[in-house]
Amino acid sequence: MRNLLIILFIAIFTHSCNNPDKRIQKDFPEHIKLTATKKIINEIIKPVNLVIHNDYLIIQSETMPERPCFFVYSLSTLDFLYSFGEVGESENEFLSPTIFRNQDRKLFSIFDQRRRDFKSYEISATGASLRSRTRLEEPTQFPIQEASFINDSIFMYLTVDNNIVSYNMNSATIIDSLRFDTGIEDDLDTKYNQSLDFFHFSNSHNKIVTAHNFIDHISLNRCSDDGKFENKVTDIKNKVTDINSQLRKNIYQYPYIYSTSELILAQFSGYKFQQLQPFPINLGKRHFDFQMEVYDWNLNPRAILEFDNNILRCEIDEKSKKIITWDPLEDFEHLLVYTYDF
Repeated sequence: MRNLLIILFIAIFTHSCNNPDKRIQKDFPEHIKLTATKKIINEIIKPVNLVIHNDYLIIQSETMPERPCFFVYSLSTLDFLYSFGEVGESENEFLSPTIFRNQDRKLFSIFDQRRRDFKSYEISATGASLRSRTRLEEPTQFPIQEASFINDSIFMYLTVDNNIVSYNMNSATIIDSLRFDTGIEDDLDTKYNQSLDFFHFSNSHNKIVTAHNFIDHISLNRCSDDGKFENKVTDIKNKVTDINSQLRKNIYQYPYIYSTSELILAQFSGYKFQQLQPFPINLGKRHFDFQMEVYDWNLNPRAILEFDNNILRCEIDEKSKKIITWDPLEDFEHLLVYTYDF
């Protein structure tokens, strides 16, 4: 026991001396501090994601037996309207649901990873009506990481091997793929970890933006209405420096990225990945005090937004210029609403 305490003391002392809590700072035209308006939530939810669909905010909750998966709120007031989507084996229930972002589609779509199908609903103020159920005949059968529709026929999704793929639902075929050549695998050889190349994407209609978890790099691309990408491969070797084979020792750059028709909002960490982890991997404070880098669609920097709460997943209400989120390190009792002015 004494030896264990000595080891723990040395670890804490080393942690303090190395000061790993320090964030990398970036130079932007403005640093703007935002204060949240809090909206009380009375429903019992363990949120994993949220999405705006037309006039509604839909929160996806962690799948639990005998509990709804989706909670629908009025976007204008954030008042609760109803919930739907039970967990179960029947055709009208879900096993492993994932939200699809729909862009201009009238229907709200949910993909079931285990069933390999998605259900499309008409969302109104009084209920969610199932309109279609479609089997996804995607050939790899790998889990889909995230997805977004381009139009009624074409959607894009992120694969487990770090590609964005476009898929035609009508013909049940993969149309095109987009990948990044970062050079990390060549540099690390047998020590390569595929997670080092992971990224997220967002799109506003045909415009696509990607941001990498461990690389300080944001890329632009386009996808045509028939699913063809403008660039097939993006070479960013010149942007990669000091990548360590151990994830926890790298700077965590961009957890997620969001976009509107005019702006790109790149969620920025700037801490080592270890600082996001719980004890005992991380002996200090967990850092979910993410900032938001704001760019236009030419990647001209506009501002860095700083929040007064921890955040993780967000949704952008472009019409009312609001960022809607919650604190992932606290019990979910309210939504956080931030207003920006650009």
